[in-house]
Amino acid sequence: MLNHKQGWVTNGEGLFQLPSDTHLDSKDTLYLSSLGYNSIKYALHTIKDSIFILSPKPFLLDEVVLTNKNLSVVDIIDKLEDDVHLKYDFDFNKKRVFFRESGTQEFKKLLVKVRRNSIPALGQSFWDSLLPSIPPKATWYEEFLAYSYGDHGKENQKLKLEKALELADEDDLVFEGMDRLFDQILSKNIKMDSYFKVRSGLLSQKIEAGELQEAILTDSTKTDADNKGENAKNYMERSLNRLKNILSGLYDKKEHKISVLNKKSHYDFELIGLTFMGETPVYEIHFKPKKKGYYQGKMFVDADRFALVRIEYKNIIPVKSIKLFNVFYKEFLKSILFQMKKLPNGRYSLQYFEIESGYESGMQRPINIIEKNKNVRGRRKQNELALDADLHFITNEKIHLVVLDQEMFTQSNFENLKFKHEVIPEKKNAYDSSFWKGELIMEPNQALRNFKSEPKKKSTPKGADSNKNK
Repeated sequence: MLNHKQGWVTNGEGLFQLPSDTHLDSKDTLYLSSLGYNSIKYALHTIKDSIFILSPKPFLLDEVVLTNKNLSVVDIIDKLEDDVHLKYDFDFNKKRVFFRESGTQEFKKLLVKVRRNSIPALGQSFWDSLLPSIPPKATWYEEFLAYSYGDHGKENQKLKLEKALELADEDDLVFEGMDRLFDQILSKNIKMDSYFKVRSGLLSQKIEAGELQEAILTDSTKTDADNKGENAKNYMERSLNRLKNILSGLYDKKEHKISVLNKKSHYDFELIGLTFMGETPVYEIHFKPKKKGYYQGKMFVDADRFALVRIEYKNIIPVKSIKLFNVFYKEFLKSILFQMKKLPNGRYSLQYFEIESGYESGMQRPINIIEKNKNVRGRRKQNELALDADLHFITNEKIHLVVLDQEMFTQSNFENLKFKHEVIPEKKNAYDSSFWKGELIMEPNQALRNFKSEPKKKSTPKGADSNKNK
């Protein structure tokens, strides 16, 4: 749902909600549009229901447009790459954005067999009691509302977070407890000036034990205020990098960065016809992979400016599949959708982005962890843990980004921007609809509304007691 400046976007179930502080009067008009459907508008005083039905809009093949330009589908695809810097907005601007990420990670196999060990606390009984306590499936949700400043480049981006929410699965507490437990075991059983050799077959890595000790000691000496300030800064940087990665993956001033267009020879394109997005005529083009392609989908191209207005596609074969030395990784799902909005200057800017990914990975390999110390008499080897690991897990992620509002912003104002970062996600164990009261966001879907974390029974792995101070 869009008006000329500010808009509301429905979720996948078609739900939307106007913020409670939205100023409306009886002369206002509600305008609803969706690609492929007839747009409708209502005077507010005539609305008596909260359900709106849009009728399908037939696709038209405008013979006059097609004949006058005499363009084939190949011509249209080629013209997409002409003057990219003139089709999209690369000026400095200020955006109000809403970001949502959700995901699951499921362990299919999690086995560890100890072959040799000189640290009693990390014996087989420790692993036998620890691994069953790891949740077989973890779920996470995260949302934030922010102001984004900058142009389209990665170098010129700043972010001011307004509010953030994280649905904290009780399973997170299990992993946090494991981190603390390993910290305790290592701090009590290794020397400060030692180093580790981690070896798996022909692969090895050196890790200074001092780095591990320093991380433990540093965290324990910081005040709550120090930790909160650092956490807020880290969260801002992580959030900003997410936005940068989305923007940089779409296009730059030279070309589009989309696989389907970069490798267009790997796809068959079919011109379906002409339809409209608002008042803009757009070509609908479907595509499917040839022998070397991965994706199937459709795109909509501005019939006058030949800019990409919308594209949606999904892989029909795995995007990546690697298996080497009993380590495997497969990206079995990648689905992308994004839509642009035409600005008053005639150029396009991102309005909505969605990506869904699925990965399967694991390993079945021996791992040797050896503690060595060159500052002791005799042999350098101090401790060794040799084990066989058999791991297999599946991860699914989904990201939504909505640009709620956009306005011009000068480069000089951008360069003078300085923020004190104070926002960290507020953790809740169930979705709270009142958290975003009065704010313009994308409505949660049913799965998110139903999310509720149940407390898990705490347990201490066998062998961990040997690390307690006596």
